[in-house]
Amino acid sequence: MLDLDSLINNPPLQATQNVLETMTAILVLPDASLGIIGNVPERDRLEQQAQTIEYADRVTMLGFLKEYDDVLAHMRAADVFASPSTREGFGITFAEAMAADCTVIAADHPESAASEVIGDAGFLTSPTVDDLAAVLERALAGDRPSTDPTARAQRYDWDTVADQAAQCYRHAIDGTW
Repeated sequence: MLDLDSLINNPPLQATQNVLETMTAILVLPDASLGIIGNVPERDRLEQQAQTIEYADRVTMLGFLKEYDDVLAHMRAADVFASPSTREGFGITFAEAMAADCTVIAADHPESAASEVIGDAGFLTSPTVDDLAAVLERALAGDRPSTDPTARAQRYDWDTVADQAAQCYRHAIDGTW
């Protein structure tokens, strides 16, 4: 699973040719396939260009999925979730993918919260075609992060976060900081 919108809208991966090169690099493994979820700028043009790559039959552009459960089902079916965005605010998709036990790959960039959210429960890489392709190939070949992604995701579970917020409020009210 790859967040293609991040590839297109973040330098240095703006060129469609770079996107297609990354797709091709991902799909060289015999059992690899690529599912793209979300609204993608210039989708029609990218779909046409994706049909020209060697493994076009293994690329599926699913578009926007209305049902959140459908998105989660695709995450659970995926082995790898890659989103090389250089402008990730919190990174809820990273937490969701880790909870689905995906190997998460994200851009290591100062304007992204990826390193804080993922930690060592995923792989951080520079947002270049070559580096992204190398990490994707390792992950698709079975490399797993040193920390279990599902364990890391627990810190972002809604109940856990609500309990932490309640504890902060209690301390603020009691003056027991």
